[in-house]
Amino acid sequence: DALRLKVAAASAGSRVDYALWGGLMDDNRAELPGLHAAGVCGFKAFMLEIDDGSFRYAPDHVLYSGMGTLAGLGARLAVHAENSALIHGLSRDLRARGRHDPAAWLEAHPPVSELEAVQRALLFARDTGCALHLVHLSLPESLAAAAAARAAGQDVTTEVCAHHLTLTDGDFLRLGAVAKCAPPLRDPGRVEGLWAAVQAGTVDCLASDHSPAPSADKAGDDIWRAWGGINGIQLTLPLLLDEGARRGVDVARLSRLLSGNPARLAGLGDRKGRVAPGFDADLVLVRPDAPWTLRADHLHSRHPWSPFLGRRFSHRVETVWRRGERLVEGGDLVPGVAGGLWQRPGQPAGTPIA
Repeated sequence: DALRLKVAAASAGSRVDYALWGGLMDDNRAELPGLHAAGVCGFKAFMLEIDDGSFRYAPDHVLYSGMGTLAGLGARLAVHAENSALIHGLSRDLRARGRHDPAAWLEAHPPVSELEAVQRALLFARDTGCALHLVHLSLPESLAAAAAARAAGQDVTTEVCAHHLTLTDGDFLRLGAVAKCAPPLRDPGRVEGLWAAVQAGTVDCLASDHSPAPSADKAGDDIWRAWGGINGIQLTLPLLLDEGARRGVDVARLSRLLSGNPARLAGLGDRKGRVAPGFDADLVLVRPDAPWTLRADHLHSRHPWSPFLGRRFSHRVETVWRRGERLVEGGDLVPGVAGGLWQRPGQPAGTPIA
């Protein structure tokens, strides 16, 4: 029923084609086969309990047994890997000492909190035979653990987000809540380590982990109260083109990581993610030498905040086509264009739920 509501809301006005993930949480395990049959492209689980309760986390027994069910369905599980008990315990200690500054958020999410959870997710997935996708990894050590598991024959893929590749913990300490995310931003050495992994081929997908919120939720000086997430989907392509060019990452590799691989992992590799005969004409035209500086009025989000305001870009998105229809022209949205279609693996676009 929830999936039907999501599809109805999206079909009412989406500009882009879209696929939908199901959730694995405490406790909806009985719903997994039905969601899979209805056409979700995969499932998502949080190993970290989120304070606002918007997406209930999967404790170990739910994660493990849910992986067993998904393995039987042939479905992939995307996992936010952070050690919940460690992070919440450290957070309570810090808050008890009156700490509410940005540095306290970093101290509550040490690198080991991600790496331990990654290793636990890999162990559970190996034991159950579940295909695993590790989302928004912030550590080159996490990517190395996943690469070792894959070399040993495990079906595991990885994702890194634009903000983890373009901002550091120093930026977070300077900017505050507007740059709060989980896992948090890391030190410059680890940022460069992530880029080295991109070049080495141990990263499968680049993404935004887009997490918009009202501007008021990013205000104030209490880092615990601030919304955690980056409003980033609009800037992902220009950010990665700029930073990739600086490091010699070619456009073909970025295209695979931003388009081809995500389409394949979502079960849509037969129609999306490639420029080839028979594929949807989803195209982006970018000017590589068109400098511009980000202002709030450039942002199309309902709440135009960003940690990248004032940043100077070299690459500018000029035109976007969805199945051959222009969505963006001259860098601006074409008004009145909707018609985005739900994409289901193995079904024609727009097929309703049976």
